[in-house]
Amino acid sequence: MRVEERVAQLGKPPGQHPIFRLIRPAYVVACIYLLFIGLDSLLHGHNALYYVHIGSRYALHELHGTGGYDGQFFYYIARDPLHAAPFLSHPAYRYQRIVYPLLVAVLSLGQENLIPYMLLLVNFVAIACLPGSVSPLVSTLDRRLPLFSIQPNRWRISSSVWDSFC
Repeated sequence: MRVEERVAQLGKPPGQHPIFRLIRPAYVVACIYLLFIGLDSLLHGHNALYYVHIGSRYALHELHGTGGYDGQFFYYIARDPLHAAPFLSHPAYRYQRIVYPLLVAVLSLGQENLIPYMLLLVNFVAIACLPGSVSPLVSTLDRRLPLFSIQPNRWRISSSVWDSFC
């Protein structure tokens, strides 16, 4: 009896418990994300602006100041999209990634104090929802394009691999 026939008889992949059909890694990561942000904010008193990691090199234009992280550039663009260039490293590069800060700007409804919270919210939604919504697309491509098929000894995108992670 072939493996495919045996799987068809059982109605589920071998070794897969039904609980694993409900628990997706993206949801586990989203819960860990919420837990980390919640506990860190509670224990250390951090507000949402803390996670932006603003450095003095770009905020105060100090030559030898702290650099900060990329989140500060999204924050500056979301705060003032037309006048953020002096606060950005490589403005042409940063403005190529405009959708995230513009989405945050729209969701914050022009309230500057809401921007850090919207940055966290959009990140959370991306972590929790995007893998599950992209999985059917990758499954479709796996069936239609040879690029997405299983190729031994090569890096590949396969719906079976993708589905195991989403």
